[in-house]
Amino acid sequence: MNRNDFALLRALDCLLQEANVTRAAERLHMTQPALSAQLARLRRLAGDRLLVPAEQGRGMRLTARAHAMRTDLHDLLRAIEQLVEGPATFDPSTARRDFVVAVNDNTASVIGVDLAQRLCRYGNPGIRLALRQFDRAGLMEQASRGGLDLAITTAPFMPGGMRTQPLFTDRFEVAQRKGHPRGMRKPTLAQYCAQAHVLVSPVGDYRSAIDELLARRGRSRRVAFSVQYYTMVPQLLQRTDCLATLPARFLRRFADVVDCFPLPFKYRGIEFLAGWHPRFDEDPGHQWLRAQLQAVVRPD
Repeated sequence: MNRNDFALLRALDCLLQEANVTRAAERLHMTQPALSAQLARLRRLAGDRLLVPAEQGRGMRLTARAHAMRTDLHDLLRAIEQLVEGPATFDPSTARRDFVVAVNDNTASVIGVDLAQRLCRYGNPGIRLALRQFDRAGLMEQASRGGLDLAITTAPFMPGGMRTQPLFTDRFEVAQRKGHPRGMRKPTLAQYCAQAHVLVSPVGDYRSAIDELLARRGRSRRVAFSVQYYTMVPQLLQRTDCLATLPARFLRRFADVVDCFPLPFKYRGIEFLAGWHPRFDEDPGHQWLRAQLQAVVRPD
């Protein structure tokens, strides 16, 4: 390689991050044929195919050699940029940056909407925010290769090795539709157990930690519906006489359609955390994003 080939390393970094020629070309502001030509040259220089078609026919799959170089190459290019450009700064009024935050639909409703609203205050179209579905299995890999800025979840679901900061602690409440025949009093334990319930479960379970707690007391409840998404629950409650036990911050978003009450038993709260890869510790843009998140969850 010669000094004119440095741009190839940038192209390779983008290709390895995206594993998709079309998306990488968009990020590099190149045509797809031009990037394909650079990929061909990179393959000759590396003596390796680097990216091969995925088995499912969508996107590309990294070879073992490409996997081995991906993180080191990305960090090396970042270090060179900082060396040449001097101390990094971040001006939210002029910066161009895409931020990616992993959340489920509960935290997207409770935090994500407010975060998006706060970023809009800066009036900078160069700052964009992507809210992605939380996927614990691939979270650390996405964060390590720079494809994910923040993950917002509860402590048990945060992968090891992530830097974390507490956001807030929430409590659970029981919700029912407006005009529910049960009335407006706090349910007794017997009423709670006698009523049909809606449960949120990503895998379709009909039991949760609440059912384990009730079982230890010699009680049980009837879970009539198991749904994958929190945002489905208010609609189900509106059309049935079911109850649902959900985080209070989420339920407040739907105060116009549901009534909420304290649980008829003691149940632990849930602590929400923000997590990120240590590589972002000193990144000024990332520090700014974390500050915006704190401002959303703990307004003055």
